[in-house]
Amino acid sequence: MKIILLEKIEKLGNISEIIEVKNGYAKNYLIPQKKALIANKENILLQEEKIKNKKEKNIFSTKHSLQNTNIIIPVTAKNNDELYITYTTTKIIKILKKLNINVKQKNITKDIFIKKTGTYELEMKINNKELIKMHLIFNKINK
Repeated sequence: MKIILLEKIEKLGNISEIIEVKNGYAKNYLIPQKKALIANKENILLQEEKIKNKKEKNIFSTKHSLQNTNIIIPVTAKNNDELYITYTTTKIIKILKKLNINVKQKNITKDIFIKKTGTYELEMKINNKELIKMHLIFNKINK
């Protein structure tokens, strides 16, 4: 019998996976325990809709939590505010990862080459649809 898993079950699969199990196991255990649904067209469409809504909700919350966020990056700089190193897109992605903001290079809309202290705007796409802007503030620290 084909079923849709409603929760992760060890040695069977993850949430929303469609798997084949024995009829008795499905009818006597998984379905009554609300751990699975019969994989008919209606239930498959319902499950796909739930997944789609969950992804949209995650995108919405991510967008609103990151939109117009200021990220302060302490840097060493010369007296004329010129940085000792150039901050590129790759370095910015590494900094964001340390802050638990996982961004891929393809999602950043413009290449970054920061050579002076100051405030810079970072535009990136979420899910290839939503455009958000963050502010990177490079603050000079004294040695």
